[in-house]
Amino acid sequence: MLSQARTKELILEKIKLEFESERKLAHLKPRSREEAQGIANMARQQVLDQIYLKHDVRYADLNRAMKEYDFDGDEDINALFSVYEATR
Repeated sequence: MLSQARTKELILEKIKLEFESERKLAHLKPRSREEAQGIANMARQQVLDQIYLKHDVRYADLNRAMKEYDFDGDEDINALFSVYEATR
């Protein structure tokens, strides 16, 4: 099981990678809703793959730790998310 501090680090990195991936794909113009969903799924999977390759942490383990420690209302995570949301 991941520690609470390690889980928080990975969540922050995941948020950064997700928004970076979204920014890179913003120029794509999908022709259908299904194509847009496929692009989003690929981007999400790339982020999870990057975390796995860099940290050797599977998404299932990260997800389990996120539920265990319940980061709802965490100031650092919410602040980072707010910064990226404001730039959308």
